[in-house]
Amino acid sequence: MSTKLVKATFLLYPTADVILPPLTSKVPKYVLEGLPKVGDLLKSRKKYKEISISPLKVNDRYLFSTEGNSPLRLGKGERATFSFSLAIKDLDPELFLQIPNRASTPYGEFNLRLEEIRIAEQSELRFPLQRGLFLKFETPTLLSNKIMLPPSFKHKKKIRNMYRLLPTPSLIFASLTRLWNSIAEPKDLIVVGDQDWTAYIVGRMADVTFAEVGYSIKPVTAIVGKDNRGNLRKARGFVGWVKYDFFLNKRHRDVMERLLGLAEFMGVGRSRGIGFGVVKVDSGDKEKGEKGNSSLLKA
Repeated sequence: MSTKLVKATFLLYPTADVILPPLTSKVPKYVLEGLPKVGDLLKSRKKYKEISISPLKVNDRYLFSTEGNSPLRLGKGERATFSFSLAIKDLDPELFLQIPNRASTPYGEFNLRLEEIRIAEQSELRFPLQRGLFLKFETPTLLSNKIMLPPSFKHKKKIRNMYRLLPTPSLIFASLTRLWNSIAEPKDLIVVGDQDWTAYIVGRMADVTFAEVGYSIKPVTAIVGKDNRGNLRKARGFVGWVKYDFFLNKRHRDVMERLLGLAEFMGVGRSRGIGFGVVKVDSGDKEKGEKGNSSLLKA
């Protein structure tokens, strides 16, 4: 059997006017932490967690605070949605029945309703690549420079971790490869050459087989919250969209299609469990009309 990927979308609305946390994914995260299996995944210290949670979404726009923003609010009865995704080996159908219809949180009281569930076997994940690729980074995406350190490099700890502000294909696909293999059963592993080198090789392959033909990318500094001393915690990433052309042989195309199928469920990059790295994957053969769409760039 393969690992199962599950993506559930919920409707949420407050019973009174509320002020939301800067990172609005903390509202559903608080609710989900009370569930036995989901709570364990959220508290896990694994580098590549098997869970992703989106921020709240209102009018097709994800809500997150950036530097200089006013506090985020949600009016009584105002509807928002969120989604969370799991990679799980033994799916218990009762899991979603355990999510309460009403939840009290530090941010207010909310009603919740399940809207949609998508389930797929990891072995069946695919996003078909045809005449192009369009990636829309809907929440700040965090891609570390260290993802592409070759396994033979002996001084990894001496390299400072920095988040890149451009969606480089190597970082996107190497990150997805590491996530894929961290959740896969042995029969579903992606192996190109040596397994330890696979993520690096896939990343290098992506850099020479994908080319940008259009983009609108903006760096953003998202407010995560406050530390124990009351100082603001921040994370700097990017949002926006990129359209790629590509040239892939059959084997390489299969690898990239599998990884993009995973991105549709789990997102891309670091801190997906608190709302970063939400990405929309689409074909590049359509005119998206994204230019000048400032609602993409900040909440």
